[in-house]
Amino acid sequence: MNRFTHSSVGIISGIGVCVASAIPALGQGWITFENETATRIAAEPGFPYNPASDNPLTDTDEKDYGVGDFDNDGDADLIVVRKQPRTTQGKRKAYLFLHEDRVLVNRTGQYAPQLLDPANNRDIAVVDVDGDGWLDLVTAVTFPVDGDSASIKMPRVYMNLGADANGDWLGFLYTYVDQRIPDFPQDPFFNSVAAGDLDDDGDPDLFFADSAADSSVPDPPGGPLKNRLLLNDGDGFFTDVTQTNIIDSGASLLVGSGFGTRGRLADLDDDGDADILACDACSASPRTIRFAQNDGSAIFTVTSNLTIGHAAYDFDTGDLNQDGLLDFYETDAGSDRVFLRVGTTGGGLPTFTNAIVAGQVSSTTTGFGGNVYLRDLDSDGRLDALVCDEDIDLPQGGNRMSVFHGIASSPWLTGLGDPFVLGSSACTEPPCTRDTFDAAILDIDLNNKLDLVVGTDTGTKVFLQPPIIPPGPDVTPPAVASSDPADGTVDHLQDQTPAGEPQGISHVTIAFNEVVRDATTDGPLSPVTFSIALSTNLVGLTPPAVMDVTPGLGGAYVIDLDLPIPAGAWTTITVNVEDLAGNAIAAGAVDLGFLPGDVSGDLITNTQDLLATVAGLNTCAAAGACSTPAALAELDVNRNGVANTQDLLRVIQLLNGVSTQNPWNGVALPPQP
Repeated sequence: MNRFTHSSVGIISGIGVCVASAIPALGQGWITFENETATRIAAEPGFPYNPASDNPLTDTDEKDYGVGDFDNDGDADLIVVRKQPRTTQGKRKAYLFLHEDRVLVNRTGQYAPQLLDPANNRDIAVVDVDGDGWLDLVTAVTFPVDGDSASIKMPRVYMNLGADANGDWLGFLYTYVDQRIPDFPQDPFFNSVAAGDLDDDGDPDLFFADSAADSSVPDPPGGPLKNRLLLNDGDGFFTDVTQTNIIDSGASLLVGSGFGTRGRLADLDDDGDADILACDACSASPRTIRFAQNDGSAIFTVTSNLTIGHAAYDFDTGDLNQDGLLDFYETDAGSDRVFLRVGTTGGGLPTFTNAIVAGQVSSTTTGFGGNVYLRDLDSDGRLDALVCDEDIDLPQGGNRMSVFHGIASSPWLTGLGDPFVLGSSACTEPPCTRDTFDAAILDIDLNNKLDLVVGTDTGTKVFLQPPIIPPGPDVTPPAVASSDPADGTVDHLQDQTPAGEPQGISHVTIAFNEVVRDATTDGPLSPVTFSIALSTNLVGLTPPAVMDVTPGLGGAYVIDLDLPIPAGAWTTITVNVEDLAGNAIAAGAVDLGFLPGDVSGDLITNTQDLLATVAGLNTCAAAGACSTPAALAELDVNRNGVANTQDLLRVIQLLNGVSTQNPWNGVALPPQP
């Protein structure tokens, strides 16, 4: 299991004020979300909220979300930490929501009652701190109340208890006396916590961003705590190494932030270890994001700052322009910016160019910003951006969350409208996404499309991407939604190079209409999930074997074969999967044929294929389109990347047989299995 899960990709909170309605997002049809708030988030049965303001379905408090499969049942669960909005001391309860039959159900009292201890939590990390395969929780607390016990005002580590002998999940437990994070000498004013392996020992370490060094935030007794770096011993116990492992230089300070709002851990200098980026909303002019370079053993040297526009509140990293280098999007009190990595200095430091987002992407990115996430929301292979609008420190009002589409050219993101501009007429505050603290990004209805849970200062809204699977017990078996090559495809191009190297289909992508698992192991899909058979037992034909299975986008899996599928037969790939309710797949096979020379597509190779090749070459030459993917797929018989008369000669060779090639004239495929 991956031990590192990003902390604030959101969770849950109140039931929204909108009724179910379709929101035709992005007028050009980029993406659509439908409001499913009324049916997708529920209170804990029999659990009273007292006072009513504690109701996570209708609260107006500041929220931060964590997402992960806490009970290891294959779907995403959610957690919300809450506090009185902005830089205040108002403590609130946190809540755990489990994914049950495509609905998020509050199960805090049953599985995590200590989350109900009111605390001033501003952020949460979802991470397996002890390597037992179960995700744990780490909180970031801020602005403690005088007189509170250390168990309330210090960060907590909630340990996942795993399952009992019957396989039933046991929930979370926090034990103060364990001192997994030792009490700090001063009260923390943390705004964020980030988890990642900083010392390359295989376990997650922690970085907290603190706000108390800013003059607008009252210092705790003993002075501000400032940013903190903690290393993990492998068993989930942490040691504060800030003073020994962070080397500040001059004005490039990491420990002494002005108003630390976010820390991220990412390898920005391409040396294989995670560095630290920390934004600081109140640093001295010019405003900066601080970069601390890791030497590989968690010794950090703060050698450079990235100049920003006004005051950075959050940022997220990702390869926006797909050049193999990490970029990031920064939300700002002025105009947001996109920082594109362009290279590395002679001293090994990353270099960036940056551009203001407003005017290039959308006019909604000026003014105060909040949490930002770079995610591929539409499964097209490019990162999109979701930008929350609520400042964590100062009251705003009237802003709205924005969603931008990743594109293949500068500026790499575009507005194209907004999924949330057209709210339902029943919304009391259209467009239903104003004043957003945070958003969860997860698949709620298990249709392999990412959905949103949006926490605002007027409640919580749940938006799902269609086609939507209804809530309730799942009785419908999953099915193959698509494959590439498509079911029934017949490869008719050259089967061997002149040197005798086999050619043809050796990678197949199969997508499912809902989330699936291996039906035998109840685990993730692997090579043993797939079986391969041939439609004929011609001498010398051996079915390929599945070498590797890689999860792709939108519920797709890329299947790597050890050899191309054999020529002269149908190859049937059968999948042994079930959905998370245990329903076995109804139609779980993809048939792919290989008949070299069958240009006409009639499942027999003969002289008709010569005529089809001539006609095709004449057509594409007349249209000047012999280099299009469609033309190459049809006419590039010798697989050399060009469709021309050499392919006609190759068809003749395939018919007659040449060198090591079989003569294919008159060979036919049987009907598709």
